[in-house]
Amino acid sequence: MAPGRFQEFQHRALQGLVHRISRLRRDSVVVRGHTMPYLTAGSGPPVVLLHGFADQKETWSLVGRILSAQHRIIAPDLPGFGAADRIRPEEAGTAALADYLAGFLEALDLAPAHVVGNSMGGGVAQRLATGWPERVRTLSLVCSMGPPLPKSQFTVHREERGGNVLVPETVEEYMAMLEWVFERKPPFPGVVLRHMARRQVERAAEFRAYFQTLEDEWDWEHVERATQPTLVVQGRRDRVIHPAMARGLADALPDSQLVMLAGTGHAPQWEKPAETARILRVFFAAH
Repeated sequence: MAPGRFQEFQHRALQGLVHRISRLRRDSVVVRGHTMPYLTAGSGPPVVLLHGFADQKETWSLVGRILSAQHRIIAPDLPGFGAADRIRPEEAGTAALADYLAGFLEALDLAPAHVVGNSMGGGVAQRLATGWPERVRTLSLVCSMGPPLPKSQFTVHREERGGNVLVPETVEEYMAMLEWVFERKPPFPGVVLRHMARRQVERAAEFRAYFQTLEDEWDWEHVERATQPTLVVQGRRDRVIHPAMARGLADALPDSQLVMLAGTGHAPQWEKPAETARILRVFFAAH
């Protein structure tokens, strides 16, 4: 077996092990001709967990396992990401992704759900909450897209040096990207990291176009129309989203609360899964 194929086999085997350990099973639905795989477990009020840019559904495995004790968990791969079918660059904005998500929720015939989004997934969740309010019971925004100011370290770096550290073009740049995303980097096996790096590098041009669409179409002010109870969770050491931006996001929402996580970067679901799940569970119980 060729080295690349062997590493992909190892990655898939480890991914399957994560699914079994987290007690999440894999399924899929087709939305407007695009296959959207998802992880699911548990029963009770539904919780929809949305990943960020260039991420995938497995990012919620640890949090999903905890929440599944009291809720039905659904964590999809958004079109264009993870194992979902690819999309055209012009479909990569939050509005188009929210439209796919609304179709996904309709296909599953879900009751109004607690919708949770990290980073880009938070932007998609905001679009869903304002465009399809009947689908959203509560909104939880975890290190989410929001107002453009204040500028984060990531934004300043782009303006001063060019390029995009979230779209690595080499394996080395992928490893450097992890330092931007995580304050407390999870102990991912090296074989998984190398395989994920290669897969992302292969799609660098595609992801660069996706990111440009996200930037061009994002209009955060629509969030003011969201009437659902909203939880804003923000890592104090986030370098991608400025921590102070979370306050502006919470202030723009009519029914919101803000929780700041000390010593945490851009991905609380990996860095502090137990605390993140606890915060979400308390919020869900109140609504």
